[in-house]
Amino acid sequence: MVLRHARPTANTHQTDSLLTRYRFVFGTRSALPFIALQAFAFSVMMLFITHSSFIYQAHFQAHFGQLEGAFSLMFGANIAVMLLVNLTNRALLNRFSSCQILVTCLSVQFVGVLLLSLTTWAQASVWLFLPAMMLTIGAQSGIVPNNQACFMEHFEHHDGTASSLLGACQFDIAGGLSAFSTLLPETLGWVIASMFACSLVCISVILFVLRPRFKLTR
Repeated sequence: MVLRHARPTANTHQTDSLLTRYRFVFGTRSALPFIALQAFAFSVMMLFITHSSFIYQAHFQAHFGQLEGAFSLMFGANIAVMLLVNLTNRALLNRFSSCQILVTCLSVQFVGVLLLSLTTWAQASVWLFLPAMMLTIGAQSGIVPNNQACFMEHFEHHDGTASSLLGACQFDIAGGLSAFSTLLPETLGWVIASMFACSLVCISVILFVLRPRFKLTR
């Protein structure tokens, strides 16, 4: 007796299977808000990275009189806070759920952007602006991993496809918004306004979409 294994006779099966997985992910409506949170929260940082040279050099040198050597330290301070938040997040997961930490970090990011808006409007000292920026960018280390954890809880099947789509949407939307922001007037006010708008979207998703079904307990 000769056993013969069935083999696909056409490539359409694989294509249909891939489309089916995509359809399944986008059809899981309870998970879609987390795609929006990931994309717009990440856009806050992408906008900062896109315009960081302008923020820390052109504007600060003109209005705050900072030395050029201080710019790298100002930029690096945000990375240091991100590292600190990342390490703190690991410890907090022993006591709190990913959803709780996610909501907290998104709230911290919004407070940071709000403080940035106020200091920009008031033309406050760089030593008030810098901590607000560190708060805004540092919160990103707590947002991305916890949001991904909340998102993946909705997928017992096709989790690989779900993860890849989350990452693709994150970079596509954030990259598109960053590119669009270069068409706006090159002023600090417009940059901060763009960051504020993205953070406001995240807060709105939490308040009006997720809060009715969020269980903020472990």
